[in-house]
Amino acid sequence: MDSSFQEGVMQVIEGAVRKKTAALDLKEKELKVREEKVDKVLKNVSTKGKVVLQVGNVQFHTTTKILLKVEDSFFHALLNPNLSEEDDESIEENQSTQKKLIEKGNESAQKKFIENDNESTQEKFIARDGNIFHYVLEYLTYDKLVTKISDENILRKLILDAEFYLLPELQQEAEEMLKTVKENGDDIRNLKRMLETAQEKMRVFDQAQEKMVVFNQAEEKLRLLSTAPEKIAKWQSTSGAGNGGYWNWNVVVVAPNSQYYELQSGNTVLVKTKGTYMVMVRVAGTMTSNSYYIELYVNGGSGGHARSMNSDSNGYYKSFHINEVFSFEANSKLQIYQSTNGSPYNTQICNQFSIIKLL
Repeated sequence: MDSSFQEGVMQVIEGAVRKKTAALDLKEKELKVREEKVDKVLKNVSTKGKVVLQVGNVQFHTTTKILLKVEDSFFHALLNPNLSEEDDESIEENQSTQKKLIEKGNESAQKKFIENDNESTQEKFIARDGNIFHYVLEYLTYDKLVTKISDENILRKLILDAEFYLLPELQQEAEEMLKTVKENGDDIRNLKRMLETAQEKMRVFDQAQEKMVVFNQAEEKLRLLSTAPEKIAKWQSTSGAGNGGYWNWNVVVVAPNSQYYELQSGNTVLVKTKGTYMVMVRVAGTMTSNSYYIELYVNGGSGGHARSMNSDSNGYYKSFHINEVFSFEANSKLQIYQSTNGSPYNTQICNQFSIIKLL
């Protein structure tokens, strides 16, 4: 076999081996980095040094690492292995005692206790509000209050407990949060007061509006009543119209105001002003034809304005009425037309023509 060919084959094989070796080295480094990360995570989540705290009637599970995160806190005294049973019972008496007990502890012993790898779990009881301790443990775990508390009473309790547990930064954070909540509460209360005031003003305004409407209605009625006499005219008649004629109004009951009305030729009422009017007519008489009727003529024509009729022709007295509201133009002429001959009941009380301007 040609030596040059063998050398070429060897070079190809060596190159492939080098590439494979480099890939394996890179993979090994990646695995090492990943293992270090896993070890770090496992170290942080280690359950070694577990502590069970019974705070009031609520139980909490945590670790010594979390509880001892803040130096010189209440928990250094609570978990100090160098304290006697007598000391342990006096931890919660007051802050001064707590500080002294913390100072009494041996640093090397505390460090040894914290780093102890045994799997034992400590159980401790604290006579405080367990619902508030929830926020204390949250602060120790995350180095801050994650939950935004809006209840002033909870914040006041938390401030007292932060002072008790010797956690000044938590106390300050709770105090600032309480200040913000109070300011927001004041703003909300002010807005509510402003809203209530506005609603009250609207209620008073609505009542005033209602009273104004009633007042305006009453004023309008008073105005109509006060001006009604001058807008009313009334006549009576003692003689019928005759066959196909107009009734004559020969007796004045309410004299017409010349601004609004004028009686012309005894049988024609001239309406001088444009507006809305009420016309009331009543006549009585005996009929000589069963097609007897009366009708309001305007400007010489019937136009279907108003008619009253009766088909009985037995000779008895009959009464005919027109009571309608009309819109008249200025200088409209009104007459009461009688269809056929008949004998009027010649009594002024029975036969009358009334008109009143409404608008």
